[in-house]
Amino acid sequence: MPHRRQILGAVLAGAAMTACAMGDAVSSLAFDRISPVVAGALATVFGSVVFALWAGRNPFGRLVVRAPDRPGLLKAFHEIRASEGMPLLILRLAVGNAVVLPATYLSLGRLHSLETVISIAFGGPVMVTVWGLLFPRTGPRRISGLLCPLLAAVAMLALTRPWTGRFDVLGFGAAVLAAACGWNLLKVSGRLEDAGRLAQGTAIAGLLSSVMLAPVLIFTNAHWATGHALGICAASGLLSGFVETVLAVLALRFIAEETFGVLTGLEPVASLFVGWLFLREQITVLASLGVLLMVAAGSWAVWSEKQIKEQTG
Repeated sequence: MPHRRQILGAVLAGAAMTACAMGDAVSSLAFDRISPVVAGALATVFGSVVFALWAGRNPFGRLVVRAPDRPGLLKAFHEIRASEGMPLLILRLAVGNAVVLPATYLSLGRLHSLETVISIAFGGPVMVTVWGLLFPRTGPRRISGLLCPLLAAVAMLALTRPWTGRFDVLGFGAAVLAAACGWNLLKVSGRLEDAGRLAQGTAIAGLLSSVMLAPVLIFTNAHWATGHALGICAASGLLSGFVETVLAVLALRFIAEETFGVLTGLEPVASLFVGWLFLREQITVLASLGVLLMVAAGSWAVWSEKQIKEQTG
């Protein structure tokens, strides 16, 4: 049974990463009509609101415990507000959610390479596992985990090709920022799952993210967006903000946050084919090498983590 649970968690994680890659690809179709940052903000709001509705009145299972006299999210909000340390976790998650898609889309709009952006952003979840290897809660420290960031660094060189003179500092920096948000997302989500508050906490954090992004939508050109651009952002938000989040929440019920972080290595692989299929990006040797090296970094982290667990029993 535990083995089957891990397989199910891995399948859900893979589906989540594919949905996220497709959402990023869809968003780029609106960049000629609206700025990437605004597109990311709109997608975040769309995805967060739909997820909150799903979590509050979920027809597919009682993920949220509801009192008979008020909606589930309102009850969860009062309980979370009264829990020690929980409001700060929700705030951390909200800030990360508010930044991750605008940063990702800004990077995609400048680098024009889906696999490059997603592979760099994948560095955040990989670092979650590397951190666990170097600073474990119990058991020995695994110095060999340093090989993971080394492989990731080589992968980034292959993907960004700085020697060509076309290295975009802002685009790369935005992708690194998205990676940091991914690291924050996994660390906070793991703690919320341990507390049994993952679905509720994610929904509340998403609504807070929407409030945080309101000034971006008010003081930019969001109100000039055409119906076509809004439709693209809505589709992107549903894929990246709702479908991906639902699948990730379910996956974290079956596998550890470190394992989930490494399984996101499926996203760079998926991005190669999604970029080729939807964005007509060429699958080059260097891009493929960079993606494979990034996946190798994640695979090494998984193997090292497994070795530690076997040694410590």
